[in-house]
Amino acid sequence: MEIIRFEDVRKDYPLGKVVVPALKGVSFGIQEGEFSAIAGPSGSGKTTLLNLIGCVDTATSGKVEVAGRDTASLSDSVLTGLRLNTLGFIFQSFNLIPVLDVYDNVEFPLLLKGDLEKAGRRARVLKYVEKVGLKDHLRHRPNELSGGQRQRVAIARALVSHPRLVLADEPTANLDSATGESIIALMKAMNREENTTFLFSTHDQKILSQARRVIRLHDGRVESDTAGEAARAS
Repeated sequence: MEIIRFEDVRKDYPLGKVVVPALKGVSFGIQEGEFSAIAGPSGSGKTTLLNLIGCVDTATSGKVEVAGRDTASLSDSVLTGLRLNTLGFIFQSFNLIPVLDVYDNVEFPLLLKGDLEKAGRRARVLKYVEKVGLKDHLRHRPNELSGGQRQRVAIARALVSHPRLVLADEPTANLDSATGESIIALMKAMNREENTTFLFSTHDQKILSQARRVIRLHDGRVESDTAGEAARAS
């Protein structure tokens, strides 16, 4: 089943009296359970593409479907529900809440969803904090953690609500090489164990080498859509 579908998608941004095209007729589909990457130079349209999938922006024309829903036809409240219940987000800047500790940052999406009692939320939070190797840091705030630890918190927060699709924008950009590799391994394990779909926007060759599919953008268009090294090696 396709969890993402783009059909001839264009996205233009007005810049004064000039219109700047960011995406120029992009079409592709992502199957549920894929571990895929969007690659391309800065300005190629990667972040715009993720923003459209993440329902934080709308296409100028064409169709964007997420989990079988045409996002252009959805109300703001339904879009909010789609982001909350179907999507997880991992940002290169972490986007943690500085006044909250690790436990509370990870629990936050569950509080927003409101479908678990306290004991259920606690069990879920502890499970994912342990998965990312931070069970001894539950009461540390973000400023007491290293960059790699903060990224692990962000991953736990993205996964704790059991999203079907995780969007990761340059998730290893601020990490050293060893930490980046461990983060990639963690996400691959969760993809394998829970069938969570991962879609990365990245320049990181290590992620590209682990992706089973790589969609390359250039100047707002799909330049190539090929099996990644991981798929060719299996």
